Amino acid sequence: MTDIRCLVGVQAWMERHVEPSALLECLCDGAELTPSSSKTFGKQAHRTTGPRGSDLTVGGPSEAPTRAPSVLAKPPAWALGRGHGGIPRVLRAACLAATMLAVTVWLAGCTAGTPDGAAPSPGGVESESESSVTDTPATHQSAGRILLVALGDSASTGHGDSAGVGWVGYYGALIQERIGRSVQVQNLAVDGMTTDRLLSMLRTSESVRAAVAAADIVTIGIGGNELNIGDAALEAGSCEGPECYVEPAKLYRSNLDAIETAVQQIADGKPQALRAVGMPNGLTGAEDVIPPFLSEVATPVGAGYARLFDQATCEVTLEHGGACVPLRDAFNGPQGTDDAYAAGLMNKVECCYPSTAGHRLIAKMLYEEGLEPVVG
Repeated sequence: MTDIRCLVGVQAWMERHVEPSALLECLCDGAELTPSSSKTFGKQAHRTTGPRGSDLTVGGPSEAPTRAPSVLAKPPAWALGRGHGGIPRVLRAACLAATMLAVTVWLAGCTAGTPDGAAPSPGGVESESESSVTDTPATHQSAGRILLVALGDSASTGHGDSAGVGWVGYYGALIQERIGRSVQVQNLAVDGMTTDRLLSMLRTSESVRAAVAAADIVTIGIGGNELNIGDAALEAGSCEGPECYVEPAKLYRSNLDAIETAVQQIADGKPQALRAVGMPNGLTGAEDVIPPFLSEVATPVGAGYARLFDQATCEVTLEHGGACVPLRDAFNGPQGTDDAYAAGLMNKVECCYPSTAGHRLIAKMLYEEGLEPVVG
């Protein structure tokens, strides 16, 4: 008997009109699959994130959520699309072969299947990936359950956290532990997502719209790929230092405003907590692993873009009646110049993302903003 979860996965694949070749390139070349196009080769932000559609479980109030590790880790932003790296041809060929075999095994598993209605995650916190979202939001409305839907880029998917959970998962677990209500986490964040693409998804993807409509809490953590615009200008020498990130911050602000407007229009008056996460200075302390054009001006640039994006995040979200978590001061001190790596809040090995401690701090800051209007 065919496993319904396999059918859902195939349906999601078909809804995106993704060619098999694009799927292979996504897995082996770092391409992104989106609902609106078969592939785009966007660069991953070098600040903060994890694999698409994190699958999270929580063992209990004192246990950390876990996520299955990704098979292939993407290189940072500067290694994609600029001729600074990427997957070598030999490894790519091996990847393609392995992917084809894995897909064959996966499809075979659809007929073999697993028992319908697998046991819920220990502790009651459940999670779904974007590919498992359906157009029946009523299934999320169990009595007393809180549905947390996360939108964003790699800043929201868990990179840098040794457990692979990220602040979204820790936030859900913290809510459940503190208020004693079951929390379901649906992480729709996608590595490489840009604000304009997220806005398009909110306007055109029925599955994303259904999830947002059912949500009690919506979190937004995005903006790293807009920083890449400033990076490119800085590297090209068309501007100097922090000024290179002024226009990207304006673009981010405009798109974030439209994104939050779309979220509230989809909610259509339903009480919903809107939460947005800002950006730390991820350059200070990482001078030995980031490109020379950034390392030479790491502190002024990092502190500068973090201030611009934090300010935009909070101003827009407060205008929409939500709450924001600015990260620059929390990670880098009042001037934004402290080394967050030395403080243990950033992960230089998987640069340049928050460490496990950093992800947990973000979750704590979010929780401290309260849960109104969902919980008084």
